[in-house]
Amino acid sequence: MSCTLKMCLDLDTLDIKHHTSQSVVMTLAPTLWRTCRALANRKRLCLLHVVMMTPSVSVSDIANALQWRLNTTSQYLRSLNARGLLRVKREKRFVLYEAAADISMPETGIILKALRIVLRRTDGLNSAFEALTSFTHPRRIELLKAINQGAMDIKSMNVKTGISRPALERHLRKLKRRGCVASSRGAYRCACPKNLLTKTLLTLALQ
Repeated sequence: MSCTLKMCLDLDTLDIKHHTSQSVVMTLAPTLWRTCRALANRKRLCLLHVVMMTPSVSVSDIANALQWRLNTTSQYLRSLNARGLLRVKREKRFVLYEAAADISMPETGIILKALRIVLRRTDGLNSAFEALTSFTHPRRIELLKAINQGAMDIKSMNVKTGISRPALERHLRKLKRRGCVASSRGAYRCACPKNLLTKTLLTLALQ
């Protein structure tokens, strides 16, 4: 059975109510894998967690908390801000950051909500990193959409997507390890991951 939105996740449970599903779909296609790629870095995830825990925090405050150089901290902040994951504001001579979604990228609010929950857990950093690395390549998202229409063997996937067999096998191995894909007798289908962030990202990818 395909991993549908109803099976895996009701996006309303993540309190994202200010965008229609159509607006999410229109914005999501070209950006989800890029957002995941920006986040799939343990240092950036540490930084984001600090920002989540300390609203309206400055670059120097973050650098001090993580014992990083200012230029490294600024670089990571720019990367996250470019993906619509941070809100920047000025107070007098200070530039302050908050973990808040850019309204032009509605999927980021959903991702941030799931990240807040996952990063609070004991193994949250590794759990978030593993989830994000499942969706850092556009071909993996294309592949998931293909098999969500019905179970397929590798030959059928090759015809459907044009992705070479070696690349398909490589992507499927990763997706299977992450709980996004299950197989039986050579046929692959979408699964429903246990990891909240993986489940959230898969639901978004399949829209």
